[in-house]
Amino acid sequence: MDNLTNKMHDYIKSFVKKQLGNDDFTLDISALFGDGSDRKYYRIGFDGETLIFANNAGAVKLDAVCENDSFDYICRHLKSAGVLTPKIYDYSKSDGWFILEDLGDETLFMKATANGATPEIEELYRRALDTLLTMQTEGIKGFDQNMCYATKYYDKELILEYESGYFFREFINCYLKLDLKRDDLRDEFEHLAEEAMKNTGKFFLHRDYQARNIMLQNDELRIIDFQGGRVGPLQYDLATLVIDAFVNLPYDMRDRLWDHYLDNLEKKMEFDRDDFKKRLYYTAAHRTMQALGAYAFLTLKKGKTHFEPHMGKAVHNLKIYLDRAGADKTAPKLKAIVDRADEELQNKRVRGV
Repeated sequence: MDNLTNKMHDYIKSFVKKQLGNDDFTLDISALFGDGSDRKYYRIGFDGETLIFANNAGAVKLDAVCENDSFDYICRHLKSAGVLTPKIYDYSKSDGWFILEDLGDETLFMKATANGATPEIEELYRRALDTLLTMQTEGIKGFDQNMCYATKYYDKELILEYESGYFFREFINCYLKLDLKRDDLRDEFEHLAEEAMKNTGKFFLHRDYQARNIMLQNDELRIIDFQGGRVGPLQYDLATLVIDAFVNLPYDMRDRLWDHYLDNLEKKMEFDRDDFKKRLYYTAAHRTMQALGAYAFLTLKKGKTHFEPHMGKAVHNLKIYLDRAGADKTAPKLKAIVDRADEELQNKRVRGV
C-alpha cells in the first residue's frame, strides 16, 4: 500500500534518478510493518533494485538534536567501530526522511521463533553477543554524547522514571487497574536501581538490543534501531537480548549465552564475575519492567495489541530475575505485587479478556 505524499514521491524519484542517471524507471512502493514505532517504512523497488524509505517526520527538531539526528550519527559511528549497520544514502533533516539500504526481511527473532531453541539458533545468539561486545567496547571510543537525543546516560534517574516507573504507571495501574500508590514502593525501587548501577563502567549502550533489531543478511548480522544509544553499563543490552519475552529462550540456554559473553569479556578486561551476574539480574528485572510498561502502553494507547500476549511470559521473567537478585528480602512489596499481577493476567486469560 502506497500512502506517500507527492512531496515524498518527488524526493524518492529525485534520488533514484541521480542513482540511475536517467528518469526511465517505475517505482514499486510497499509499506512495511513498523512494530512498536511511530516511524513509517516503505520498500522502494526500481530497475531490479530496492531501497528503504523511512519517514519519521514527527521527530523533526531544527533547533536541537532529535531522534533522526541520533540515528544518522550513531549509524555512522557504529559502522566506523566495526558494527554492521545499514547504509544511509540520504537524510533530509527538515523533513525527517531517510533513504536506507534494504537489509531484507529476516530478523534473528523470525529465525528463532521459526526454528526454536536449536544449536543453530544458539550459535546465532552467540554471534549476536560477540557483535554486542564489539559495539559496547569499540562503540564507546570517540562517541559524542551530545548527539544523544534523549539522555546521555543510562543511570538511576532513568531507571526510576522510564523502567520501574513506566512499569508501575502503565502496566500495574493503567493496564491491570490495581490503583496502587507508587510512594509505597519508593524505597524498594530506589534500592533496586542503586543495586543495578553498582560497580558498572561506561560503555556504549544500544538501549533496545533485541532479536527483532538484528537483521540476517547473507550470513551477516546487521544492527538496526540504535537511535536511543547512550552511555551505560554492559549488563543492559546483554540482558535485553537474552531475556526477550517475544522469543522466550529456555533458561538453560540463557545461562549458557551469558557465560559465553562473560568468557569473551574476560579476554578484554578484569572484573568480578559473580558481582557482574548480580548486577545482570537486577538489570534484567528492570529491562523486563520497562518491557511490560511498553507492552501495556502500546496495547492500550496505540492499539498495537500484538504485544499483549507476551505479558505473561514477561511477568514470569520478572519473577525469575527478581528472585535471582534476592528481591524476596530487599523488595518484598514489589515481589507481592508481581505475584498479584501474574494472577490478574491468568484471570484475564480465563475470562477471555
